[in-house]
Amino acid sequence: MADKNLYILAGYDDETEQKLEAWQQSLFDKGFSGTQTNGIPMHFTIGSYATDREEELKERLLQVAKTHRASAAEFNHIGLFTLGDNAVLFLAPEITPEILALKDCFRDNHDIYNWSAHNTLLIDKKDVIRDALKTVMDEFVPFSGKVSRLYLYEFWPTRHIMTVELTEGETFLPVDDLRDEEIFLQLNHTADADPAKQFVPAYHFDICLLDGTKIGKCDLRIGHNDKLYIGGNIGYTIDEPYRGHRYAAKACQLLFKQARKHCLGYVIITCVPGNDASARTCELAGGTYLETVDIPEDNEMYAEGKRQVKVYRFNINA
Repeated sequence: MADKNLYILAGYDDETEQKLEAWQQSLFDKGFSGTQTNGIPMHFTIGSYATDREEELKERLLQVAKTHRASAAEFNHIGLFTLGDNAVLFLAPEITPEILALKDCFRDNHDIYNWSAHNTLLIDKKDVIRDALKTVMDEFVPFSGKVSRLYLYEFWPTRHIMTVELTEGETFLPVDDLRDEEIFLQLNHTADADPAKQFVPAYHFDICLLDGTKIGKCDLRIGHNDKLYIGGNIGYTIDEPYRGHRYAAKACQLLFKQARKHCLGYVIITCVPGNDASARTCELAGGTYLETVDIPEDNEMYAEGKRQVKVYRFNINA
């Protein structure tokens, strides 16, 4: 890293920080030292940026801190990868919808490597890392933690620029502004995440004309995972008497607005082949057709008799 860059780092609450520091210190106590950067918080890197974007990133961190909750992190994984002539030994948190949602806020970074959330313990020659790996594996016990902070750093030399605390409040954000010149979305209810089922937080709305007449329903799921690639971030239905007015596409535009509040850079909408009306809605709303995929047998949609979906992607960055 000869050139200076800015880095967004995701950090932990004090208790998790102490646990991770203890694992690293145990390696130091056994004579390992490494070449990793010391003196900075335990973290996993979210993204890197050019130094001329510092003010923009500071504003973005403040916004993300308001819209994203601190979340649980289960440390079940030990891993390593090569980095030039060296290797990296790390502990990794289980990837959750909340971690992916954080990453989605910074997908415009210029990282040259495929992203993987990992907390570095040691960087050293490969033979040294092999010895360190055995030490960690002999003693490692999975533990629970919490992702609760974001940092903005500049390297090199190291310069700490900013720390923000993720909110401890509600997942869901205000929806009072979801209206246009013809319709508005009225919140019906919300649904919390269920990580075991790969369910992410979701809004459920009634689609209403400006006079209050309910003409359909729509929903927005916040996050990205394999299940949502099949089921989509957005669902909609318009009551039959009100079809033909592009209300579904207009509702999608309002849902995009809400998705942007959660820093989603894109959303997925899917429909079954043969549902020409839904496919047309995707086109009208600005979607790009990606592919038609088979529905896995363990997916709820398969049990409903559906076998394939057409996948559309919508880039919604403002």
